[in-house]
This record gives sequence, structure tokens and C-alpha cells, in this order.
Amino acid sequence: DKWGFKDLGFDYKILSVLGSQSSGKSTLLNHLFNTGFAVLDATSGIHQTTLGIWASPGDTKNILVLDVEGTDSKERGEENTAFEKKTSLFSLALSEILIINVNAE
Repeated sequence: DKWGFKDLGFDYKILSVLGSQSSGKSTLLNHLFNTGFAVLDATSGIHQTTLGIWASPGDTKNILVLDVEGTDSKERGEENTAFEKKTSLFSLALSEILIINVNAE
């Protein structure tokens, strides 16, 4: 148990972020909770960075942060809608805190 959650029992919270692809979800989590999620490199153009769901402990020992793949992933093609529904439902079922990141241009 490299993150120490085993010793916490049920004394921790789960936080997830949902939003469209390349809207800054991973960057937001890295800044708010000092996680180390991979982020988009602006010089290489817009492409998918997060595949599936990634987890990391937050900067406090009692929070588990979930970084969820973008909700409009073009790389998934035909299976996009089914996968999007599954990851969204999984995040809603597990999380006490849900951030919905809206990219407003």
C-alpha cells in the first residue's frame, strides 16, 4: 500500500473530475491537489492525454483523486458513448466530491 490508504480504513474521501477532452481537468487537479497527472503539451497540438481513469492521492492523506478521460474523446470512435457513460457512472457512484470542468471559450 504505497499511498497509505490501507491504514485509513474508510476515513478518506474520493474526488473525481469530469469534463470534455482537453478542457484542463488534469491541470486543475495537479494545481488543486498536487497530483502528478500527465497534462497536454501545447506545442504538440490537442490530443488525448488521459486514457480511462487514473488515481492519485491528494496532497492530504485522506483524499483519493480520480482523473477521468474526457467525455467527448474522438480517439475512441464508435465506442465513445458507451465508455463515456461507464466512466461517468463509475465516478458518480464512488465519489463524495465531483468536479465538472466546463471549458468556456
